[in-house]
Amino acid sequence: MAAPVLYQADEGVARLTLNRSEVRNALGFDMLVALGEHLDRALADPSVRLVLLDAEGPAFCAGMDLKAVDLSDPDQAARFAAGLAEVYLRLMTLPLPFLCAVDGPVSGGGVGLVAAADLVWAGPRARFSLPETRLGLAPALVSVVLRRRVPLRVLTQMALGGIALDGAQAAAHGLVDFYAEVNGGVSAEAFANGLLGDHAPGALSRTKKFFVSQGTDDLERQLADAEREFREAVRTDEAGRGLEAFRRKEFVRWDIP
Repeated sequence: MAAPVLYQADEGVARLTLNRSEVRNALGFDMLVALGEHLDRALADPSVRLVLLDAEGPAFCAGMDLKAVDLSDPDQAARFAAGLAEVYLRLMTLPLPFLCAVDGPVSGGGVGLVAAADLVWAGPRARFSLPETRLGLAPALVSVVLRRRVPLRVLTQMALGGIALDGAQAAAHGLVDFYAEVNGGVSAEAFANGLLGDHAPGALSRTKKFFVSQGTDDLERQLADAEREFREAVRTDEAGRGLEAFRRKEFVRWDIP
């Protein structure tokens, strides 16, 4: 079985690549564990000065792997929520610059991986969406991360209005820093190499650590609150109906009683 996340360290860049293209890089327990292990690996390597996240296949991340994670099991739901919260916390407090390159659809919890980055690149195939409420769920955990990048009105449009953002729209709202059709296609990898060549490594690390110390007040509390909301949401009758429809590949019409 292929590794859920690939790791390669070269010339100061630790590259983490989501590698479950057969399920559109959906987040299961194995991928969350692998992300944590590879972050440990990067931090333990003194030659690594920057972390870059990207993905194999046409999709960046389809959100939670609802076929691998049984949300009807309270223990699995709680374990997934805790695992995702831990990955978000680690990415947002990473003491190294963290870049993300996206050129494909990103849904649900995958949007949080992107939003946790310091700098985000998007290509013309990028599309960001929060489909949770269609399934009777709440995008609680991802909202904690996303609110640090986009205005509340944009989060509301995505979470309550079902509005998806393409790369250009995501760039206009602050979720994406560089959009390929705007900046001439300069890649995250090329930028990373230039960044390492042009900036003092100690200064980069000190700057990132200072930003983290100044900008993550109450982050752990907010993620803990979001975990609790996630666990409560998955126990509702609506979630049961929505998830069953998903498994049957059916569309749910949420008619007013």
